[in-house]
Amino acid sequence: MITIGLDIHPAAVTIAVLSGSRKKPRLLDLIVHRFGEDDDSGRRLDPLALATLIRGLFRRHKLPTDRVVASLPSTECLVRDLFVPFTRDDQIRKTVRFQAESVFQSVPIEELVIQYHKIAEYEGRSHLLVFGIRHDTLKRWLDMLQLAEIDPMQLDLDVGALVNTYLAADPQRGGRTLLADLSGAALRMAVLEDEQIRTMRALRLQAARIEPLRTDGSGEERRRPRTLDELREGLLSEERENTFFADDDEGGLPVVILDDDQADLFDLLGEGEESRQSVLEKVFVEIDRTLVRTPLDEAIEHVVLTGAGAAVEGIEEAFSEHFECPARRLALRKELVASLPPDKRRVAELEGANAVGLALKGTGIDHTGVDFRTGPFRYAGAFERLRSGIACTLMLAFLLFFLLGYRYKIVEAARLRQKLDDLHKYEQAIYEQLFAHEIAAGKSVPPPEEIATALLRRQRTMLRQGPADVPQITSALDMLRDLSLAAERDKDAFELLEASMRRRRAVVKLKAKSAQKVFELKKRFNERSTVAKIEQDPKLDPLEDGGVRAELVLQPRDDGKRTGRSRRIR
Repeated sequence: MITIGLDIHPAAVTIAVLSGSRKKPRLLDLIVHRFGEDDDSGRRLDPLALATLIRGLFRRHKLPTDRVVASLPSTECLVRDLFVPFTRDDQIRKTVRFQAESVFQSVPIEELVIQYHKIAEYEGRSHLLVFGIRHDTLKRWLDMLQLAEIDPMQLDLDVGALVNTYLAADPQRGGRTLLADLSGAALRMAVLEDEQIRTMRALRLQAARIEPLRTDGSGEERRRPRTLDELREGLLSEERENTFFADDDEGGLPVVILDDDQADLFDLLGEGEESRQSVLEKVFVEIDRTLVRTPLDEAIEHVVLTGAGAAVEGIEEAFSEHFECPARRLALRKELVASLPPDKRRVAELEGANAVGLALKGTGIDHTGVDFRTGPFRYAGAFERLRSGIACTLMLAFLLFFLLGYRYKIVEAARLRQKLDDLHKYEQAIYEQLFAHEIAAGKSVPPPEEIATALLRRQRTMLRQGPADVPQITSALDMLRDLSLAAERDKDAFELLEASMRRRRAVVKLKAKSAQKVFELKKRFNERSTVAKIEQDPKLDPLEDGGVRAELVLQPRDDGKRTGRSRRIR
């Protein structure tokens, strides 16, 4: 079964094509479309241009659209830590929305779609990572996918897909790990301990926030790391409320949410060394801040990098030096990428991690349990593709009924009228025969509805006439039928040899087991038959096997027992 992972971010659109089952998934293809300088459909996320591009990619590569798992940008999502006094999943699921209202204070809870991931349990309490996305954001994303003729099975955060890939496909996973995705002008990060998620976070990188180089007293240019207060001062008041620089009393580390017009984003791969160093300082400050507030037993042991920014020369050394632990790129196990050529394997590890994680989620490998296709968005757009088909079916049905009605009116109605006219003529001919004396006396033929009434009246009159008016002719078939019914009880005792019909009687010769059976047959026949009787005693001839040959003479009844059933003209 083919499963598609669709990852969309401002720098590129990545599609992972996965086949196989949950136990043995296999990556068939990886499609990466990078946006160039003259192509800003991805950076500004124009819905129509982006939908046209995605639809074209699916059609060009002949990909199915019915088993797609798509990503949501985690930079559009709020994330909070939440403690609830439950450990059972059903209790958490029922109350998490109301509990989350205390930590999502800047946005009304009615405007958010809430999902969660359980981090740990402590003495009857659960530590949750709660995610919230605005309804209008989710609707805008689904509308864009609908324009691309895609109805995704599931919607997950891109950082959640990254975690899914790491836990399901990285052969070197384990320990206390910092997982960082440097792509799409954003930093997506997750902290894991013993393959358990401890926190997830995302932030956008803005080129406008890069500080100029400073000089020391010797005139040598250097770059001074900025403090949190300095970084906070560089934000607008609206950004300060909704970004990762939130105060400690807000209950967690939200991800940054920027306005749509703030599209001048920084791409780590496409900038110079000085700009990269400035952005890395900011990235390290935010990662440090996140690690300080993450419940870990000890310091992190590994740094795993992925994304286009991970291809920058020296990036691994910079992370290793700052965090004082080994840093490496994300690796995918050989069984998963065995079908890809070597050049695409490297691309899959650098730029395809999110898309691969989404495709793995479609096969049932899901380490986060987050799906934003829930609530009012569970079936949003699920039946949109049926609209045109249903409309065409209704139109064809209307045309069919119209043609049938037209045919009935023009053809069938004319045939029925002709048939009715012929019936009226036939009734009129019968009337002229039955009422010939009245017509001869000068009475005119009545209209058709009166003719039918007159014929029914005459029929009832004729049925009431006595036996003297109707000749009594008995059918020989009725006589033989009654004889057969009389012999039904002992049908194995008789064998019909010959039957002959004459003017006033019918002669039946048969073979019987004994003479007594013949006389019993005669008695039953006379008791049951209403059209004939056996007056004469049967002629009996004994046979060598102990049986007898009998001859019965059947005659029409004239003893008053005759009923109307035998007054038929044969």
